[in-house]
Amino acid sequence: MAFIPEEPFPKNSGDDIRAKDWNDLVEELKRLDTDKPDLSGSEWSALLSRVQNLETGRVRKTGDSMTGNLNISGGDLRFDNNIERRIRGDLRANQDAVVVQGEYDELEIKGRVIDWTGSNLHIGFKNDHSNHDIFIGQNVRGTRFHCGNPPVQTMIIQNNRVGIGTSNPAVKLHVEGDRIRLGKAGTSQTLDLRADGGSLDIESNNADLFINNNNRPVRIKNLVQSSSRAWKDDVANLSADEAGRLLDELEPRSFHFRDDDSGRRHLGFVAEDMPGDIATPDKEGFNPTAVIAVLTRVVKEQQQALEALRREVRALQIAAATWPPAMRSRTGGLAPKT
Repeated sequence: MAFIPEEPFPKNSGDDIRAKDWNDLVEELKRLDTDKPDLSGSEWSALLSRVQNLETGRVRKTGDSMTGNLNISGGDLRFDNNIERRIRGDLRANQDAVVVQGEYDELEIKGRVIDWTGSNLHIGFKNDHSNHDIFIGQNVRGTRFHCGNPPVQTMIIQNNRVGIGTSNPAVKLHVEGDRIRLGKAGTSQTLDLRADGGSLDIESNNADLFINNNNRPVRIKNLVQSSSRAWKDDVANLSADEAGRLLDELEPRSFHFRDDDSGRRHLGFVAEDMPGDIATPDKEGFNPTAVIAVLTRVVKEQQQALEALRREVRALQIAAATWPPAMRSRTGGLAPKT
């Protein structure tokens, strides 16, 4: 037990020394001799000058107020007197911080739980360190991220693969859930990869969907355009006259795309020159299905006219078979109309 003198203390010249103080002091010196502290004369003087700062197991510097068992003011706690291995107090953005520093050696935190009393847990650098990396889970089997209450695994990085919503990612990025969303900053425009229905969808919200393949072909195997009657109102036949008018307004063109360095010649249409029923409202594109509908109606009308001509020719051929030979020779096998 450390020696604690009774009051009054410190003593003044001529004060009596109580027998208890003397006996306690002798016992403390005997204990120190038994413990054999490695201190010489000057160090003993320094130690004895700090005896007055020992109170019920607490350590403090002279003049410091006592708020804990160990109070270090204006310094740090170093290991082997190495500045790179130390614990110190600091201010970061005017916020109190405890810095555990192991700059060039490993810093190990062992235990089942790391807890904190703030709102967030920050992992990173305070200032810019463009030539430094942050390693999490280096040379381990995998890294897992949990959140929620109770905690649920939300992400796993394992075998050079990232899994979200799955514990066994099968490809570089494997996501299992109802949808993945890409949003345009400052707008309500989003692009979703959906898996929350009976099929897988690419859904654009509040914006047109463009597929830009930088002048390379977009190849879609087994393409099917959805065209169910359940989605349509006011279904009516396209008349032959209207189809003929629209066909007359279609002007096939040849052209080169300005940003295509290959110089390849293309065949198609210019949207600004197309009828309003076929071109998009902004006159920057057109609906290929509308062109197919126009061509289909015109071809069907021509097919019906051709079939009528065939029937008429066949009837004339049958009638001509009964004419005299001289008449058939003069008309090429057909009788003149009367």
